[in-house]
Amino acid sequence: MRRLVMASKKRILGRFYETAAFCATLFRRFTGITHDIPYLNQFGTVHGVRKILDRGIRPSDLFHAWLSYGARNRDEFDRLAYECCGMTCLAMILAHTNPSKARPLELFHHSLEYGCYQLSPDGEIRGLFHEPFVKFLRTVGLQGNTSQFVGPYFITRELARGHYVIASVNWEIREKNPHPRRRGGHLVLVTGVEKTRFGIDGFYIHNPSGTLPENQKHHFVTLHNFLRCFSGNVISIWPQQPH
Repeated sequence: MRRLVMASKKRILGRFYETAAFCATLFRRFTGITHDIPYLNQFGTVHGVRKILDRGIRPSDLFHAWLSYGARNRDEFDRLAYECCGMTCLAMILAHTNPSKARPLELFHHSLEYGCYQLSPDGEIRGLFHEPFVKFLRTVGLQGNTSQFVGPYFITRELARGHYVIASVNWEIREKNPHPRRRGGHLVLVTGVEKTRFGIDGFYIHNPSGTLPENQKHHFVTLHNFLRCFSGNVISIWPQQPH
């Protein structure tokens, strides 16, 4: 019962935030890339992702610089590459703000003590959990917050504020005509928006599991396709303010 009440409160709050963002951006025009951030793929390679996903080729066979991602060995890289979309999004932000820390799997290991992931005895990995992740951000000079049940105008306002935005979407967002069975389950970095005075046309994203150049870096996703995949959950991130 308590969980239902909390979920209801979060839904109401999310709708309030979305309405406030709609009013704040009404009749304003935004166009193009907000953050020109370096792109990283969670599998390391930008040209061989389809081979990895469709043919089961080991990621380390195509990306030999797996040490640069913070992996301790090849087997670890091959296993964790499938799980680190969120940490790859964070690594892209850090490549923009603090390049020496932009190592996805090193970030993954450091985040475990904050509860960002749960590891089961049989090797299953659950996460990324958003609220512990926000606490972890402070260790790399960033801060942020999580929002649930929000919509495209909230994302637009966050971008207008200069914030980085990680959005929870379905992995099919990389397809031209996605028809996901459920929303969420994958994280992408929103890098820009196309908005006229009359509405939002779509968003630009860095997709860490993009399979081709055209759906990897600053991939433009129409609003219709974005909403098909978007869960309503976002993480807003910005540089940590000095005390």
